[in-house]
Amino acid sequence: MKIPDYLNARILFVIDRCNHCRLYKEFIERINLKLPFDKRIIIVDCTRYYDFGIIDHPLILKYNKYVKGQFPVLFFGGFKLSGADSRETLEAFVKTLVYPDFKQ
Repeated sequence: MKIPDYLNARILFVIDRCNHCRLYKEFIERINLKLPFDKRIIIVDCTRYYDFGIIDHPLILKYNKYVKGQFPVLFFGGFKLSGADSRETLEAFVKTLVYPDFKQ
């Protein structure tokens, strides 16, 4: 059995002109500032790939089979969270996931 590539990943895939992706973009960088460098969530913008076929980040091809054109997609420690509900709900959920890693 192959272990999924996203088992220990902390990656957020977003595209421009997406209202759901915008919800993540509003708070994710502030959360990243409170995390150690090696525990931060990587934000990958896939707009150029889906609009023009330009691969500007190596993780796009690696995770393309898991993303399948659905945005936003957050991979975090074995979880795959697709879509978005409300900003408050998303922010609370992500803070709960990363809380043990916050800098003191």
